Amino acid sequence: MSFLHGVLETVKDDDNVTTYDNNHDINNVIRILHDSVGKGREAFPDAVSQGKATGNVSTELGWLKEHLSGKYTEQIHNTQGLQEQLKEWKTTLTHIEKHVEHIKSNVNKLDKPLHSSITRKIEPLSAAVKFLLNSAKSVGLEHQVLKVDTELLTQRANMENAIRMESVKVEDTLKANRKDW
Repeated sequence: MSFLHGVLETVKDDDNVTTYDNNHDINNVIRILHDSVGKGREAFPDAVSQGKATGNVSTELGWLKEHLSGKYTEQIHNTQGLQEQLKEWKTTLTHIEKHVEHIKSNVNKLDKPLHSSITRKIEPLSAAVKFLLNSAKSVGLEHQVLKVDTELLTQRANMENAIRMESVKVEDTLKANRKDW
């Protein structure tokens, strides 16, 4: 018993315990529970709103996970040219950034311990998205993308021209050899 008493004395001032301890008297707790029986959701509005807030965060995180693994990558792969891909990438990152900010605003509605726990997980994602977005908006990157796109178009035109010229040579050779038969 003394061990249990020691443990309870140790944790009684912990945030996880005091957050939910609004009634310091056991008689108050019993009276409130007795009065609340049969009232359903009305009896515990704080708990219901916390449950909704937690559900909102879970739903949003699931949505973000699903879109990061599918929708956003498809948008970028289905475009032509690096400039168009960069444009789609910036748009995608902007959408992700807004969604992460929305998740963070929902996390702010949670109780302190849960808020702290989730915030530690969300912050690296938020920082990575901001870093990627800033990198994608870099003027130097835009110039390089334009340069690469231009070079690829030039190389394609050169290759098509070389193929046409060689095709004409092959055709002429075939025509010349045909006459010899």
